[in-house]
Amino acid sequence: MTRIRSYQSLTLMLFVLALVLPAAMNAQNIISTKAGGGATPTTPLTANIPGPMAAIKDAAGNLYIAAPFSNFVFKLNAAGTLSNYAGKGWGGFTGDGGLATNALIGNPMGLAFDSAGNIYIADIGSSRIRQVNVTTGKISTIAGVGVKCASGVNPCGDGGLATNASLRAPTDVAVDVAGNLFIADASGP
Repeated sequence: MTRIRSYQSLTLMLFVLALVLPAAMNAQNIISTKAGGGATPTTPLTANIPGPMAAIKDAAGNLYIAAPFSNFVFKLNAAGTLSNYAGKGWGGFTGDGGLATNALIGNPMGLAFDSAGNIYIADIGSSRIRQVNVTTGKISTIAGVGVKCASGVNPCGDGGLATNASLRAPTDVAVDVAGNLFIADASGP
């Protein structure tokens, strides 16, 4: 009897492992589309988001996507609704002091949050870093004058106000725990 029970217990245990183990392993290796891939933006899965460059998630589970080829930063909320967060769909520079959804941005590349939840956008098309205030939804320029720093000119504004600096091609941004903003300027001197 002991052998039969052991055999039955072993068989039951192997059967359970055969069901549970693959599911546990697959849970770590599943890829899924959250937004983009279609021509008509009717749902997040069918929205056309050409060439997304960066995606970051906030504490509430909202996903922000920088789409430089469409000149938008999109927001996919936790419920699955895709909306425009910044930009109007064509490149340029306007809108400081107004709502980010009414502003022109040019080829947004990198995104970052600060500790308050404000979002920073590496706006390569206007050679600026833009900030969208999480509370008001208003956009402002926090670095760059929109004039590219001439090749070989250094320091292009180092040591002065960030809003007076010349950036060439800001492709990414990061904010550390102390609130310092770091800019990756891909075509810098």
